[in-house]
Amino acid sequence: MNRLFIIILILLSSSVFSYPIKDLSEDMVVACLKNLQVDDSALNGDKPSVICYKHPLYKWNVKWEKTKDGWGSLVIPVGSVWDVKQIRIKYKINSINNAQIQFRGRYNTRESYANDYIILTNGSMKDNCEMYLSPDLSMTECVFENQRWAPDNYGWMQAIGFSFTGEGPVDMDIFSIQLIDSKGSVFDLWSYDWSMRCFEFPPYIPEGKLSAPLGTVYMGTSPLEGACEEGQKRILRLKELIPNLGCDGCGYAPGLAFFKDFYLDNNIPAYYQFGGSQDIEPSVTENKGHLMSSMGFSRDVTPGTEGMHQSHHEFDWTNQKVKDAFKEAIKRCGLMGIPQFQFIDAVWNCAETNNFGYGSETIEAFRKDLCETDEGLDIGPYGKKSKNIKFHEFLKRSGGVEIEPKDIGISSWEEYIPCVCGFSSEEEYKYWEEKTKVPFDLKNYFLFIMLKHYEWLKLFNEVGAEGIKYGCDVVAMPNGSNWANANDMTGLFEISNCKVLIDETRFYHPQPVIYGYEELPAWNRLSNYYNKELRLICEVGIGGGANIYLHPLFSYIMNYALECQGHYGSMQTDWIGAYVNEDSNKECTEAWIDFLFKAWGYNDASSDNFYRLKGFDDVLRLTTPLGNMVELSQKSTFKDVFCENNFPFIQYNYREWEDINPKCKLLIVDTVNIPKETAENIVERAEKEKINLFLHSYVAGCESDGKNYTNMWYSDGNTINNPTLFKSIGVLSLKESVSFKGKIKNINIDYSGDYYNITNPNTKVLISFNDRALLSKISLKSYNVYYYHLDAGLSKDLDKYVLKTVYEDLGLFEEATDENSYVQRFENSLGEVCILFNKTSFRNYNGPPNKWAFFDIFEQGGFAKATFTPNIKENYILYDFLNEKIISANNMPNKPLTVEMSDLSANIYYLIPESKKDYIDTLKERKEKLNYWENYRLEKFYF
Repeated sequence: MNRLFIIILILLSSSVFSYPIKDLSEDMVVACLKNLQVDDSALNGDKPSVICYKHPLYKWNVKWEKTKDGWGSLVIPVGSVWDVKQIRIKYKINSINNAQIQFRGRYNTRESYANDYIILTNGSMKDNCEMYLSPDLSMTECVFENQRWAPDNYGWMQAIGFSFTGEGPVDMDIFSIQLIDSKGSVFDLWSYDWSMRCFEFPPYIPEGKLSAPLGTVYMGTSPLEGACEEGQKRILRLKELIPNLGCDGCGYAPGLAFFKDFYLDNNIPAYYQFGGSQDIEPSVTENKGHLMSSMGFSRDVTPGTEGMHQSHHEFDWTNQKVKDAFKEAIKRCGLMGIPQFQFIDAVWNCAETNNFGYGSETIEAFRKDLCETDEGLDIGPYGKKSKNIKFHEFLKRSGGVEIEPKDIGISSWEEYIPCVCGFSSEEEYKYWEEKTKVPFDLKNYFLFIMLKHYEWLKLFNEVGAEGIKYGCDVVAMPNGSNWANANDMTGLFEISNCKVLIDETRFYHPQPVIYGYEELPAWNRLSNYYNKELRLICEVGIGGGANIYLHPLFSYIMNYALECQGHYGSMQTDWIGAYVNEDSNKECTEAWIDFLFKAWGYNDASSDNFYRLKGFDDVLRLTTPLGNMVELSQKSTFKDVFCENNFPFIQYNYREWEDINPKCKLLIVDTVNIPKETAENIVERAEKEKINLFLHSYVAGCESDGKNYTNMWYSDGNTINNPTLFKSIGVLSLKESVSFKGKIKNINIDYSGDYYNITNPNTKVLISFNDRALLSKISLKSYNVYYYHLDAGLSKDLDKYVLKTVYEDLGLFEEATDENSYVQRFENSLGEVCILFNKTSFRNYNGPPNKWAFFDIFEQGGFAKATFTPNIKENYILYDFLNEKIISANNMPNKPLTVEMSDLSANIYYLIPESKKDYIDTLKERKEKLNYWENYRLEKFYF
């Protein structure tokens, strides 16, 4: 008998799943959704559809009315049920008025590289067909044949539900819903712990514990992938191609535990991927654990939102019962032998269109934080409680400011109510202002954002402690480092109980590979400092659920570069899709090819172990810790000029800089909201360590005051409010408007903006225009200050000239001179590698709205080159990886070298010492493998 059916038979015949509903009294079970009261006051006068969940083992009474938002639907999550032949429903319609009730069954198959939602029908099988229940007012029992079911069907049922059309209202009772498998076994939906449906212990768990070691390439899969013969063949075939293959199991923890003998027997690491709160949405709904918007939008009370199903971002991070459900899920995973519990999309999301986003317990939690009567936040290396801080210390460390109740117009923190920002309409703002009597205030809003950060980090610390206790490490994967969504990557490094960090923004678009060159080396040092693993996530399509948008060769090069930058502990992809066979579509096949190329790019770079050239860390750029949306929106910054023109530097935010204490020769203070204490620290270290400083405009003197932020953007009109960094050079806080137009050394200048004077006599003008100093060098006791008198970013050519002048004056490592290329250089004992990316390709990467453009490796007409002096001590060979050829041999060290490419968006060039020329054979073997799989044929995938 097929192994799958034997396992299912064990599962479905267990007494846990087979109670007949008529034998269960109401007192035998504590219903997870009992007597839910729906608050209709938030809907501004419109009566919501009322769902009275009263002891689901007895019946559900559903009363549904049409509202201004249309009809909603009732979705019942059923867990990941593998084998469903029939569905039997017992129901009674009490009253109905020109309405139709549609019954649906939803499957998750990941075919066509997306979720496929198939509706069950008594008729012929077809996509998106409809089946309506009988409108008879008598007791009715329906049995639906699941036409989606087949013995070799790769997929599982996620949910069943009812939707309504017509006029209404509808009043119906649902008495039972049962699933019948291919052997006739009955699975009653209401006879087990519905609130923890994805973490129900299976009747048998094989001995041993799964592993999640460093250096693994994880493939996003269903945990049941190892349960069917086809899935096992596919995994084992992939392991032949990727020896360090692991499985990132999502959707159903018991399945991963029940079939873990397959993973253990074949030495395949695996862990559980948790979809935000999607897998415990019944507990979230029961405990009113959803976020609320300023207009009363909540997934607790708003028709059409289907509970939390597929809406797993918007839950209340402060709700203790929701946190307890998370901890219970982590505990069960640990007891099942699952080594890691990974939060995907770990964000405190905005409810609908604004940044409101809090739940029924949030204000109370915020008030405790402000009064410092909460448990605090443990920070320090993983698993060690080195320091416990409370909110106001966190606010000072992260936001650089102290705020008192009087600053936001209240007498004590017990009165605190946050104001909100980002309204979609004037009506929405007036509604909220009238409801709370709290008008919008910048400092209040800033405080609200920082409270979100603090509570977000506390949740990971709390559930992470549970993971440590039960041997299931918590993994956090936020959507980047985002101020408004509380995604605090620096905070994740610092807190004590979160083991693994993943930055999800690193592969969704080609551009992050450029910024990663100066940011990821610092993150690698942070991961070592705090004993954390930094994991690379490589999405296959946007959100892991869309067509491929990168050419496989570009994926290889991009992953190779990212691993050289960050030296990640491991790598994972999002879900790969359905089994590839003759009927598979092009996108699905491309997903498998893409996965292979990303894995090989990561593995090859990890094997080579290249690092950025040592001299590239001589320049350190200082930023704010508050996240990318603030950093990238700053008005005056050199960041883009650095990246666009290949100036070598490394980037830390000021908290990282103070904690890790990296050495450098030039410190560029290039962000606003530097705290006064940090500014004093910069001056002290500059004098003691002889660190030269680079300052410009007002930026280094703009201290955070809690008001110089708006909704994710810096406000205009910021000025110097902390002159600490400027005192010794005499920058005037007054400024004047100027307009420059002309040429400096054949560089066109067209600048209109602010100009800042200095009054220090120990000043040497390095660049001037019409008798005005543009770049000055101020000589102090033990260090120099380079000051740019204008706002950065308004004249890119001038900014580039300024930076080049500073680098040359200090004799810093020479940057690559480029023509239409981003240049990334790395070195090791094998020699040096230069990775080129075509700027034109990157700038032209713009797909239509909500759709990704395909990013090709072959860009016709594109040309890029770079000139630099290699850091090699002997004669070397220049090898072109994509074209598989030696460009030149016997190249002499300490001589400028030019590399160039035509009709390519990226390429890798190896500079191999003559004594290591055998390494070229390894490079040829790698490319030969890529050639075979790039020109793929489906028969290669017959696993």
